[in-house]
Amino acid sequence: MYARLLLSLALSLPCVVGAAQQEIDPATAQQLLQKLEAMEKRISQLETEVSDLREENQRLQTTADTAAPPALAEASKAAPAKAAQTEAAPAVVQKSATDASVAASKGTPAAVQVQAPPAAQLSIEKLPSNVPQGFIPVWGTDAYVKFSLTMQADVIGDTNNANSPGEFITSALPVFGQNDYGGGPNATISFRQSTLAFQGILETGHGPLNVQYANNFFANASTSQYGYYLLRFYGEWEGLRIGYGYSAMTDENAIPATLDYEGPNSLIITYNAQIRYTRALLDLGDAELVGLASLEAASPSVTNANSTDQRAPDIIAGAALRGDNWHVQATGVLSSFSSQTAVGTSDALGWGLSLSGAWNFTEDDELMAWASGGSGYANYLQDVSGLGLDAYVDASGQLQTIGAWGFGVGYEHSWTDAVSSTFTIGYINIDDENTGGVINPFVMHETYYASGNVVWQIFPELTVGAELMYGRKRAINGSDGDDFRLQITTRYSFNP
Repeated sequence: MYARLLLSLALSLPCVVGAAQQEIDPATAQQLLQKLEAMEKRISQLETEVSDLREENQRLQTTADTAAPPALAEASKAAPAKAAQTEAAPAVVQKSATDASVAASKGTPAAVQVQAPPAAQLSIEKLPSNVPQGFIPVWGTDAYVKFSLTMQADVIGDTNNANSPGEFITSALPVFGQNDYGGGPNATISFRQSTLAFQGILETGHGPLNVQYANNFFANASTSQYGYYLLRFYGEWEGLRIGYGYSAMTDENAIPATLDYEGPNSLIITYNAQIRYTRALLDLGDAELVGLASLEAASPSVTNANSTDQRAPDIIAGAALRGDNWHVQATGVLSSFSSQTAVGTSDALGWGLSLSGAWNFTEDDELMAWASGGSGYANYLQDVSGLGLDAYVDASGQLQTIGAWGFGVGYEHSWTDAVSSTFTIGYINIDDENTGGVINPFVMHETYYASGNVVWQIFPELTVGAELMYGRKRAINGSDGDDFRLQITTRYSFNP
C-alpha cells in the first residue's frame, strides 16, 4: 500500500511542476515499484518481530515482579541468629528477634520458584529486588549462595603467664607452685579468629534447604600455631538439622558479644556431630513455645582411664519460651559412656541441666543470664572441656562421675548506632576435691571470669575495639593464680 502511494506521487510529480521536470520512464517506474514492494514486506516482518519481543519482555517482567523472596533459615545464631563470640568474635552483634532454632522450627517461606533467564538476557539492573542481602542467585536453579570472610588481628597483653595465647581460658591459668606461675608481662598478636564462611539456600520443592559452613584457625588452644578448625557444617530443612555445629545444649541467643574468642568461663558452648529436630509447639499469643530434641556425638573426658567411649549418643531435650524481645530456654542432657581401666570396662551415666535467657529491656540494652549443673557433663562447659573432669577411675577401677555447676551474667549496651559495650561475669565450681588423689592437684577446683569492652563499628566492613579481662583460678590443692588481659581487636569483614 505504501509503495503504490509513493509511486503514484512520483508519477504525478511532473504534472505539478511542469516542463521543468522530465517524466519517469515506465520501465524505471516498474523497477521502483518492485523495490518498494520488497521494502514493504521487510517492514512488515520487522513489525512482527518487535511485537514478539515486547510480549516476551512483558512476560519476564511479570515473572520477576510476582516471585516470592527466598527466606533465610539461621546463624547466622548461622547465620547465626546472634553471632557467638566463639565464631569469629561477634562484637557489635546484630540483634535478632528469634534464633536459628526458632526460625527452623517455624519453617521458612518458599524460595523463588522461577527458572531464571540466561544472564545475557537479564542485565544486573533487572535482577529481582527480593534477593537476600549479600546472597547471589545461581542461574538456572532455585538456589542462592553467600560467601563471607573475616580478617581479624588481636593484639593481646597479659600481666602474667596465662598459658592460653589467642583466647582467655581461666582453667589454664598457672597457680602458685607450678613452674610456669607468674612470669611477668607478655604479649602476642593472633590472627586465628579470622573466619571463612558459606551459606546456601536451595528450594527443594518441599521447603528450602539451608546449608551452613564456617571455620577458623584455632587448631590447638594451648599454642599460638595456626591450623584448620571446623565451627559448623550442616544442612537444615523444616527444623531437621543434620551435621556438625553448636550442641543443642548451647543457647545461641544468650552468648555475650565479647572480643575474646573464649568468652565467659561458665557458658555451655561445645560443637558436636548431631541429628536435631526443632519445632514450634504452642502459640501463646505474645509468646511461642518451641521444643527441641537432639542425638549427639559428644566427647566425654575421663581421668585415669586407658580409653573412653560413648555407649550411646548423648540425648538432649529442651524447650524455649520466646517473646518479641525476650526468651527463656531450658535443656537437659543424658550421657552414657564407658572407660577401659586396668581391671576391665566400667560404665557411667552422666547428666546435666541448663537454664538460660535474654531480655532486650530497651532498644539499646540487653541482659543475658545462664546457669547449669549436673554430674558427668563438664565437657559441655566452655572452660572445662577436655580436662578429664567428667569422671575419674577410682582405686578399685570403677568409673565415678564428677559434679559441676556454674553461672554467669552478661549485659550489652549500645552507646550510639556504631559504638557498643559488653560486660560479663562467670563462675564455675567442680566437685573434684575428694577424688582420692587421682586427679592432678593443680587442676581447677573453681574459676572466676570478668570482662568489659568498647567496640566501634566504623562501617559494616571495619570494626575496632578493646577489651579488659580478669581471670582467677583455685586448684584442688588450694593454690591460686590470676591474670589481667588487655585485647585490642581490628577486624575486616567481607560480605558480613
